Amino acid sequence: MLISFSVKNFASIKEKITLQFAHMGKEEQSGLYFREHDLNFSKAVLIAGGNGSGKTNILKALRFLIGFISFSFYNKQPQLPYQTYFDDKSQLTELEIEFVFEKHRYRYILHCSPTTVFYEALFIKKSSFNFIFKRTWDPQTEAYTISKKNHSDPVIQFTWPREAKLRNNASLISTAVQFNQDFSVRLKAYFEKYQGNVDFLGKVDFDLADVSKFYFENKDIKEQMSQLLSQLDLGLSAIDVVKLNTPPTEKQEVYIPYGTHIVAGKSFNLGLAVESGGTRKLYTLCSAILPALIQGSVVIIDELDAELHPMMVEKIVQLFLSERSNPHHAQLIFISHCLQPLNMLDKEQIVLVEKDETLNTSAWHLSDTEDVRNDQNFLKKYLSGTYGAVPHIGLI
Repeated sequence: MLISFSVKNFASIKEKITLQFAHMGKEEQSGLYFREHDLNFSKAVLIAGGNGSGKTNILKALRFLIGFISFSFYNKQPQLPYQTYFDDKSQLTELEIEFVFEKHRYRYILHCSPTTVFYEALFIKKSSFNFIFKRTWDPQTEAYTISKKNHSDPVIQFTWPREAKLRNNASLISTAVQFNQDFSVRLKAYFEKYQGNVDFLGKVDFDLADVSKFYFENKDIKEQMSQLLSQLDLGLSAIDVVKLNTPPTEKQEVYIPYGTHIVAGKSFNLGLAVESGGTRKLYTLCSAILPALIQGSVVIIDELDAELHPMMVEKIVQLFLSERSNPHHAQLIFISHCLQPLNMLDKEQIVLVEKDETLNTSAWHLSDTEDVRNDQNFLKKYLSGTYGAVPHIGLI
């Protein structure tokens, strides 16, 4: 479960911005949240704003941090895969994520340049936050100081192998994984469950072949996807995937998805390649959404509305808001230019994004705006410009 994320000096983000995916207070009764660790966790968070405002850069930063924690050991390039704010080298990039893992609350902090980690730390919440490890770069000795704290709970023990060589651009966690350090292996597995169509480069289209193979190997999820899509007025009664028999000389396996249509009592199968773009989008999108709903994990989607009717967007959001379809408390973080979901959420679950005259991205929760009540028509007021974060289009 994701609690919060903050970023500074990353891509178009110059000043620190923080997104909250959970908040304190009395237990919410709206059905938009689930309650754990004395926090109200948002089931869905919408990020809205004009084109080019930097919405995707926020998600890129989140995916970069998750990837750095889990996989940076495998990056053999001298540069970390990101850019500072217009190549600003005067300040470090700062990233922080707070999350719940194995029923404990953690905070991970990273300060770095594109080539070097200057500070890395992991904390666990007891009565207050206590560090598990800290890593600090000493410019005098050009070496790291690594501090570890022993905790009474053996499940959260972090050990650093003596033989491990730590690179300037790799995380302690991903390096310790190479030595099968148990806590690090489990933490990496937790972050691997984060699903979506965003990586450190931005929005990435789902690969149809990879998705079809996934469905073929996961029959239960394929059946759920088929049942869901058959209910969305796409003209489909089912979707299936077949594996082609290829010659032994060909190493690549081929998986072909097709949709079944019932016309005048007769069944017709059509390859997914000739179905509509919206149908293909839903087919691939379900490969991220359904596992998240099953596991209770986080799914991060850019341009959720691309190729989809607004009612389809509402249906996807509702899958996360409904206790029936989301009993394990998955969280959806999404960008959309279809704004009907504004009226499905409350002010803590809406993030508005805009850029200023220096092209710096700023972001804030609608709840940070004065005189905003949850009984307002958020869609109408946003489109009228009341809340800001709308494009200012000049005359042509």
